[in-house]
Amino acid sequence: AAEAAAAAEAAKAASAHLPEGVAGAAPPDEPAQGTPGSTRLQLRLAEGCEPRTLVRRFMGTDKVKGVFAVVVAANPEAATREFVLQTSYPTADIKPLAEQTLDEAKLANASIAMRWASS
Repeated sequence: AAEAAAAAEAAKAASAHLPEGVAGAAPPDEPAQGTPGSTRLQLRLAEGCEPRTLVRRFMGTDKVKGVFAVVVAANPEAATREFVLQTSYPTADIKPLAEQTLDEAKLANASIAMRWASS
């Protein structure tokens, strides 16, 4: 039991850089093109990620933390390696907006850049 608790604590620590509820969560469903209320985000992933650019549709009612879930699903290393997602202009970290919807955070049709946090 102690080993299981230690493993759970280690997994929690490894994903501490993610918004609450993202670790192990599935990304939100991608709406069909032209779905009313949907928006497209361009995600520029960090150095070493393949693909480097993802263009994906979300519903405006999806939470910002869903963007983090998409990044982790596209690049499993992001589940345990600290990274930052930020708007391109003006540059702003979007993690504090994790519980807002994309519409509330004014991220409709945004370009989001991922970068690995400095070690």
